[in-house]
Amino acid sequence: MDPKQPVVLQLLESLKDSYMSNDFKTCQQLLGQLKVGLIHSHFRSSDTFISSGHCGSKGKS
Repeated sequence: MDPKQPVVLQLLESLKDSYMSNDFKTCQQLLGQLKVGLIHSHFRSSDTFISSGHCGSKGKS
């Protein structure tokens, strides 16, 4: 499991709470942080996928 995932889930919960209370300035800030967290999480899982030999010609002769 990606260690960033709990942080991303916490940001998502905070974003939902801010949206429900119509605090759109905080929503905007949290949405930016959430995007960055998801991008980092995606690239981290892609690196794991590639380094495990599931992608590209790694390990082929």
